[in-house]
Amino acid sequence: MDASASIPNITDITGPLLFGALVNWALFGVLVSQIYYYHVHFHHDPRTLKVFIYFIFLVETAQTGIVAHDSFVFLAGGWGNLSLVSSQGMLWLTAPFMDGLVGGCVQLFYAWRIFVLHESRVLFGVLGFLSLVSMGGGFAAGLESIIFAHEDSTRVQEKTKVIVTPIHQVWGVCMMVCDVLIFACMIAWYRKVRHSATYKLTHDIITNTVKYTVASGALTTTATVAALIIFSVIKHGFYFSLLGVIITKCKRCFFR
Repeated sequence: MDASASIPNITDITGPLLFGALVNWALFGVLVSQIYYYHVHFHHDPRTLKVFIYFIFLVETAQTGIVAHDSFVFLAGGWGNLSLVSSQGMLWLTAPFMDGLVGGCVQLFYAWRIFVLHESRVLFGVLGFLSLVSMGGGFAAGLESIIFAHEDSTRVQEKTKVIVTPIHQVWGVCMMVCDVLIFACMIAWYRKVRHSATYKLTHDIITNTVKYTVASGALTTTATVAALIIFSVIKHGFYFSLLGVIITKCKRCFFR
C-alpha cells in the first residue's frame, strides 16, 4: 500500500522538514564561521560572555544534528512508516524546547545590553520578564508536544495537525513582543548616539552599525512573526517547523 495514499497531505509534512533542514544547515555554516571569528579576535572577552557564546553554539550544534537525524528518519530510513510520521520525531525538542532556550537566552542578553546602554531598570525588567516567560512557554510547549505525540490514536492525520493551545499562544506572543521591543530599543539608542557623534569616523562607524542592526533585527523579528502566523493559521502539516527549527539560528547568527 502506498503510504502517501493514507496521508493526503504527505507533502505538507515532508516538504517543510526538508527545506527546514537545508536552511538549518546553511545557517549553521554561518554560525561556525562566526564562532571561529569570535574565538580568534575576541579572546579577551570576559569568561562569562565566552561561556554564554559557546553554550549557545553547543545547543545549536546539537539541534543541527537532531534535525539531520529526523530528516533521515522521515525521508530515507523510515520512509513509508506511518507510525514515525505520527510520532513527529524530535520536533518537540528542536522546535519549541530549543527555540525557547536559545531565544530566551539571547533575549536576556539583549535585555542586559539595553540596561547598560539606556540605564533603564524598567526596560530591563519588562524585557527580562518577557524573555523568561517566552523561555518557559517554549519548555511547556515542548512538553505538550511530547504528550500529544504519545497519545493513542488510530488516525495519523490527527497527529499531523497543528493544535494551538494557550501555552503556544503565550510563548509565541511573548517572543514576538520581546523581539520587537529589543529591536526598537537598539535602534533608538543607535540613532541617539549617531546624532551626537562629532567625528566623521565615529559617525560612519555608528551609521554602519545602525544599518546592520536594522537589517538583522528586521530579519529575526520577521522570522518570529512569520512563525507565529504560520503556527496560528495553517492547521495541517509541519509548516511551523520550517521556521521553528531555524529561528534560533536566525537569532544567534544575526545578534550583536
